[in-house]
Order: sequence, then structure tokens, then C-alpha cells
Amino acid sequence: MMLRLHVPMALVLALAAGAARAASFEEGLALKKQEKLAEAEAVFAEIVREQPTDAAALAQWATLLGWLGRFDDSIAAWGRALAEKPDEPDYVMGIARAQYWKGDLAPARARLEGLLAAAPQHADALALLGDVCLAAHDYACAHDRYQGAAALAPSAELEKKLARSAGPPVGRFDAGGQIDSYDTARNIEGSFFAQGSWQALDALVLSGGYEQLRQFGVTDHRFNIGGYLHPMDGVLLNAKVSVSPTADTVAPWEALGGAEVEVYGQVTALANVRHMHFSSEGVTIIGAGARLDLGRFSLTGQGGVVVSSVNALQGFGSGKIEWSASDDWRLYAGFARGAQTVRDPALTQVLEEVATDVVAGVTWQIDRAWGVRLDYTHETFGTAFVRNSVGSAVTFKF
Repeated sequence: MMLRLHVPMALVLALAAGAARAASFEEGLALKKQEKLAEAEAVFAEIVREQPTDAAALAQWATLLGWLGRFDDSIAAWGRALAEKPDEPDYVMGIARAQYWKGDLAPARARLEGLLAAAPQHADALALLGDVCLAAHDYACAHDRYQGAAALAPSAELEKKLARSAGPPVGRFDAGGQIDSYDTARNIEGSFFAQGSWQALDALVLSGGYEQLRQFGVTDHRFNIGGYLHPMDGVLLNAKVSVSPTADTVAPWEALGGAEVEVYGQVTALANVRHMHFSSEGVTIIGAGARLDLGRFSLTGQGGVVVSSVNALQGFGSGKIEWSASDDWRLYAGFARGAQTVRDPALTQVLEEVATDVVAGVTWQIDRAWGVRLDYTHETFGTAFVRNSVGSAVTFKF
């Protein structure tokens, strides 16, 4: 006699769907482990489309969106996960981290402080809040939170962050130079600079420096004084005046003024004016642009006009991208195209031609005090010459 087992079709379908979901989830985790982020994101996005209240899938999806730089989408996904499990600390951390990466520091800080009010011994939340406070230049808050995290879970990385959050340096000294080579018969030339700055007041930094520039076989010496002023949050003003006692290839004197104003979220408006006064003419460069800060990425674009007392009006443009690979490393690349003015002593005249510059470089903050920079520039100066330059500098903060 044969027994027949009757299993409801709904149960069969549910078990099959659960098995398929588990397989997809494991596939997504495997792709994530292999750092195939886009493929893993697509897998979890499909799971979420089919099961929009699956908190675990939402959390994985939100994490991958953040890693891919899609911060708004990540924040929205974390919000959905939190709606399913409002008391899950990892989800609170996730949305706060995405807000921090995006640069929304105030909501990230408020969310972490709420988490720590309920769980004051949460080491990861303390460390992340230290990062948020440091990004907002609240050094006392950052140092306190890093200390708390280090007491619970000590690490070399937290020790580095503790040193970095000890407070802003009051002084800075930079020195460096570059070597220039040309496609013409000119010898290898170059320059050297030394620059110092001092935090005179909370909102005021004063600076002064020296440059030695060798061009067209002659050497010019240039001295400058200037400063930076923060009259209010979101506003930075700067000014500098330079003089050259020799002025063979540079202007006898020049003045520069600029402003940065935060206009909306991660958008900062830029404006600057530079005037170079030669014996035979005056050249004024007027520029404006904007900077967009996207977490670890920054994009800058500027344009403007070159006004000369003897030549026709000309325009220029420039762009720059920066990537903070970590708290210590920063890479950048940019270009500029526009009129430039130099004095060629051999021709006893001012050369004003359209130049195209391409630059790429890297900076490394070795520790709280020491940093280094290395860059490369390729310049095409109209029909006059092509220049390739390698530059380096060292920074000491105290």
C-alpha cells in the first residue's frame, strides 16, 4: 500500500523562492568579497526589487552603493533598512557613514550622538564620530571620541588619528622647487621657493616667502607677503603682494586677491583677481569658478579673461580633479589653457602667448608634522617652446 503525501503548492513555491533568494544573496556576498562591486550591487538591487522589506539585503545594497560613490542612493537604502529595523546599530552606523562620505557632517554627527547616547561603549561609532568631528575641524570632539574608541579597541590607526586630532598647527613651513627642460636650445632651468605661515588669530593666517626663478638664462628673486582670513563660516578671503628687485622675466610687482564662498551644500564659488605690472604694460587676470566636493573627490573648474593695456582681450579656462585616496594620500590632475605673460630678456620684450598646461601630482602626509609633494607639468607655450617640469616640496607643520 502506497502513501501519498499532499504538499500545498503555496508552500512549495515559498520554499523555492527562499532557496533562490539564499542563492542570490550568497552570490552577491561572493562578488562583494571579490571586490566586483558593480556586479554585487546589481545582485542585491534585484533582491531588493523582489523583496523590498528585506533588511539584510537592503543593508548590503546600501553598503555597496556607498562604496561606489552613490551616496544619496546609499543614504536612501540605509533609511529603508532602518525603517525595517530601527534599533539596529549597524544600520545607524551605515547611514551616518554614507552621510560623512557625502560631506553631510551635521546629520551624521547627530545620528551618531543618538546612537552613543543609547550605547556609549560602541567603539566603531566613537571612531566614526571622531572622523566626522575632525572633518568639521572640531578637534576637541575628535580627540575625545578617538580616545574613547582607543580605550575600547586600541589600534595603530586610532593612534594616528589621535595624533592628527591634537589640534591644528599654528605654523607651517614649505620648501621645494622644480626642474624645467625645454625642446629648444635653452639649458635646463628651474626654480626654488620657501614659504612660511603663522596662525596669528583664530580667523587670520599671515604668510611670507621667497622664490628664485631661473628662465632664459637669467635668475630673478621674488619676495611675497600675504594672508588668509575667515570672516565667517563658509567664507575664505586671501591676498598676496609680490615684488622682484631684478624683474628680468617677471613683473616688478604683482598683487593677487581671491575669495571662496560656500553657496550650497558641497558647492563653493571661487573668484580671484591678479594684476602684474610691467614697465611696458599692465596685465590683469580676472577669474571665477566653482568647486564641488563629493566625499573623497573634489572637482574644480574656473574661467576668466586676461586684460592687457597693450594687447587684445583674451580668455582662459582650467579644471582640476582631486582624490583623497586615504587620510594621508591625495592625488590630483588638472589642465589650464589661456594667455600667459613672460619677459624674454634676449628679445627685450614681453611675450604673451596662449599656453596649455597639464599637471598631475600626489601629496603624502607622512605624520602630523611632515608631508611631501611630487608633481609633473607639461606646458606648450604657443609657438615659443614646450616645457616639461618635475617639482617636489616638503611641508613641516608645528
